[in-house]
This record gives sequence, structure tokens and C-alpha cells, in this order.
Amino acid sequence: MAPPPVPTGLRRLVHPALSVHHSSCLYPFKGIYYFLAHPFLYPLLRARLLPAILLSLFVLFTLFFWTYIPQVLFLAIFHPLALAWINGAFLVLGEGAAITALLFEAFFVDETLVDVFDAVLINEGCGDLVARGRDLNREENDPVKMLAQPRVSAVHSNIPVSDGIPSWSSASLALFSTITVCEKGEKEIREK
Repeated sequence: MAPPPVPTGLRRLVHPALSVHHSSCLYPFKGIYYFLAHPFLYPLLRARLLPAILLSLFVLFTLFFWTYIPQVLFLAIFHPLALAWINGAFLVLGEGAAITALLFEAFFVDETLVDVFDAVLINEGCGDLVARGRDLNREENDPVKMLAQPRVSAVHSNIPVSDGIPSWSSASLALFSTITVCEKGEKEIREK
């Protein structure tokens, strides 16, 4: 007689190595591996790499110049002075990462993110799905070169959807989407 099956949750407690293989914490590493294994994505990164580096250097320099010493002095109240210097550095680096991410998403992420997403979909065999929102040059072999201008913009970098209060996030998405559609409609009317 076979032993009874072990429930999934208990199996992960008993054999944690089984859950690591399928864990969501591996997705960034899988994404990096996918990027490195597919050279057609390199030009899309190259276009945004220099602005990202310059922005992060500017933000880190500014934060270290203006906020590092005051934060170390504040931390010295609660920690030994040697630890205050180390904790202050990590605090400023964390603040810099958050500010850089917000500024980069607000000002530098335009159609590049959509192009990466669409190029990966084309490479994985979902070109028909991409063709619903943008024209494709099917004569090209490179997924990035296949992409033409999108018919509908998919970029809403100024919409606070993910970090807001749930009801406000949905309402703001509807509001900003409506404003974007209305602005595009007015622009098309003026062009005619």
C-alpha cells in the first residue's frame, strides 16, 4: 500500500529546496539570464544606460553632499558612532535607489519598456498578440527591428497605480487614461 500524498504546503516545509526552484525570488535572475542570452535586446538597454548612470550618480552625489552628515549625527544618538557612519551610508544609498527609480520611471522610461516587452513576446512566438497593438515588419528576422510605431500608447508612467490606496489607484488610472485618450483625440482633430 502506498503512503498517503503529502500536502503541497507541508511538502515545501519538509523540502524547501523544491520551492526555491519555482520561487518568485528567482525571476530577476531569470530575467538577467534571458537578457544576456538574447543579444537583440542589447540596443534597447544601450539607449537608456547612460541616462540611468548619470541620473543615479547625480542623485547619490547630491544626497551624500546634503544629507549624509545630518543623518549620521541623528543615528549617533541611537547607535555607536562607528555604526552610525555605516548605517548612514546604507540609509543614503537606499534613499538614492528609491529616488533614482522614481525619477527614472517618471522621465526616462518611455516606449523602451514597451519595446522590450513586445520584442520578447515576438521572440517567444506571440507576434500575433503584438500585432493587435502595433504594426510589425514581418520581413525582418530581428524582433526589435520588426517593431514599428505603436498604434496606441501603452506608457502611463505618471499613474500612481501600484503604490496607492486601492480605490484611489483604480480611480486615478481611469482618470489619467481618460485624459490621455482625450488629449490624443484633440491632437488628431487639430492635425486634420
